[in-house]
Amino acid sequence: MNKVELEISSWNRFITRHFVVEPDLLGQSHEFEFENHKVRVELPSTESLSKTGDQQPHIDSCRVVDGHKIPLDIHIPTVDISILLPDRLVFPAEILNRPVKAPDLFPENQQKGMDTQVARYGEFAERAFDLWIRTLRWKCNSGVIGRPEVRGAKSGWSTYLVDESTKKRIWAEPGVLTVAGYKRVTIADWNEVGRALDQGTRPPIFVDLMFDGEQNLELGDLQRATVDLAVSCEIFMRSLLTKQLPEDLNDALCEYIEDANIRQVLNRFLPEILDETENKILRNIKPDLQRLFDARNDILHAGHKEDLGLDDCKRHLEVTRRLISSALGNRLADHATTNLRID
Repeated sequence: MNKVELEISSWNRFITRHFVVEPDLLGQSHEFEFENHKVRVELPSTESLSKTGDQQPHIDSCRVVDGHKIPLDIHIPTVDISILLPDRLVFPAEILNRPVKAPDLFPENQQKGMDTQVARYGEFAERAFDLWIRTLRWKCNSGVIGRPEVRGAKSGWSTYLVDESTKKRIWAEPGVLTVAGYKRVTIADWNEVGRALDQGTRPPIFVDLMFDGEQNLELGDLQRATVDLAVSCEIFMRSLLTKQLPEDLNDALCEYIEDANIRQVLNRFLPEILDETENKILRNIKPDLQRLFDARNDILHAGHKEDLGLDDCKRHLEVTRRLISSALGNRLADHATTNLRID
């Protein structure tokens, strides 16, 4: 049986959700090193716009010029991920002319080996996709990209006043139409994502937690949102402090500072390392940070917070965004937190 040596890559397709791009990004890709492998994340091509199906891109919005539709926003439902295997593999030459997975060409032990390898690279692709989609959210400052649709328990029906005896509806609340927004990924955004992946810069955990809090707020889970947002702020401030510690500081003192209560970090330690402009920023948001940490402590210590309202949580999200996107982020340049914007 003739043999052929082939360069092999794995292939997977992942659902992206809430992912809208400029038309010029169709067919673009990101290539980066991940866990000592070459990874390529590829968007659908322009030609795929002419195809139909749930996994094909489609035009979200357009403008009409001389009777012709010019696409403005393209919804991308899926992306493809390829991972190059490090070594070339030898196969029967006939494999290139046969349908996928021709078992008669391979002994049983080799079939099992390829099944194991396929499963391993499938898990690998999931980790690579997770890194890519989190980097995309981070650099585009949009926590909804790639996440499942957020839906609470509300059915969409209005609140009615009803005559109890006849069940006749006699009044209804005013109707409100809610339209979900989205972040259009631009070429500049795409290039920022590529640079972060090339440099091996990982999305900071405090950004992930901020987006988690935002999603839980949309779901109506106010207590979980509050905890996520408080932890996001705490990790950001501790990272800020740790980065400024002298390299020759003894281990015991480093451990004391790292274990310090977040109130000490906020009230005592951070003001000592910030300049006048940065301290002014901190003073302006400090009352809201204090309220956020108070709410978090009530939830964690008592198991709940009775008077926690939607407006409270919106303020918690606002102060988290203000903290992370402020000039204080310049001190965490290796995380490029200044890329975050307040929309």
